[in-house]
Amino acid sequence: MLVPPDFMNMRIVNTLRAILNGLWGGIFVHGRLTQASTTSSILPGYAQARHDRKLMQVKTNLAEQAAAYRRFHGSPSANGVLKMATKSAPKSKSTPKNSAGSRARPKKGSRTTRRTATASKRPQDAIALLKADHKEVDAMFKAYEKTDDDAEKQELATNICKALTVHAQIEEEIFYPAAYDAFDDEGDDLVDEAQVEHASAKALIAEIEAMQVGEPLFDAKVKVLGEYIKHHVEEEETEMFPECRDAGMDLKALGQQLLARKEELMATA
Repeated sequence: MLVPPDFMNMRIVNTLRAILNGLWGGIFVHGRLTQASTTSSILPGYAQARHDRKLMQVKTNLAEQAAAYRRFHGSPSANGVLKMATKSAPKSKSTPKNSAGSRARPKKGSRTTRRTATASKRPQDAIALLKADHKEVDAMFKAYEKTDDDAEKQELATNICKALTVHAQIEEEIFYPAAYDAFDDEGDDLVDEAQVEHASAKALIAEIEAMQVGEPLFDAKVKVLGEYIKHHVEEEETEMFPECRDAGMDLKALGQQLLARKEELMATA
């Protein structure tokens, strides 16, 4: 008999006996009773003995659980015995899908911002760095032409002058001397012309920095400066830079020097 009759009526006992006698391989795994599809009558030899042992273990476990339940909660029902047996089984611990260890860290910033930050960490050669400066200043000149807001114009003019001053200085200190060393006489002429164009641009920059938006000729001077720079950039990118590559200049090393000096100047400008 599965459970003592003093706390469970005979109907429940008979029901449990019928259920247990119909089990093929009652296996108590993770608190669940697994019923096989073949009856014990056709199990041969070793399989039959194994089945009998597991069946006896199930009966013993149920009896112990029923006794424990009666001591604390009174007479249990058949469902109560099965539920209690299920609760007593150890449960497997699964790692939550969103646990801190497995969850991917969110990426910060937009995709464009991340790409820009990644690109800035890569070593640039000197020509790539100078071309990036050219593009940045050109964008500021275009923004100046489009806006009618005086405060925005003043900010743009200030940033244009600052960027051009730093750009000219790193070229004159680092890039142009290296070009002189690498070029022949014809190449030297390109560097000479660039130096003269720098001098004209720096004079106009000084005039703009001494003025305020709204003063006579302020807009005109910014526009003329933009035309100077556009002409200068075109000559550098179409004539001087190809000569630099052909002359075998160490553009990677120059790029690192230019970047370091630019960051130093921008921090104090």
